[in-house]
Amino acid sequence: MLRSRPFDLIVCTVFFDESRMFDLLRLAKSTPERQSIPFVCARLRQHVLEASIAREAIAFTCKSLGAAAFLDVGNYPYPADTDREIRAAIERLLDAEKNRPGRG
Repeated sequence: MLRSRPFDLIVCTVFFDESRMFDLLRLAKSTPERQSIPFVCARLRQHVLEASIAREAIAFTCKSLGAAAFLDVGNYPYPADTDREIRAAIERLLDAEKNRPGRG
């Protein structure tokens, strides 16, 4: 699907397709045509990755592989403002990506 049509944004969770988020991120950044697509990695629920060192390692790996950000949604307050906070975070990331030198 990634190769079949253009995307403005990719949001993928840690547990995508049996924890293959990093594989999808590598694929998304593997060609010049797709390198400019912002890729947001996210953790949606609390899990084994609760240790701060694990979250930091995931965030570091995401950024190292070219992701725009890692959102730790598992720490957002539930349920009232979660959708609004996620949307605002993604909009901030997209604005930042659009305004980065060499983009836009």
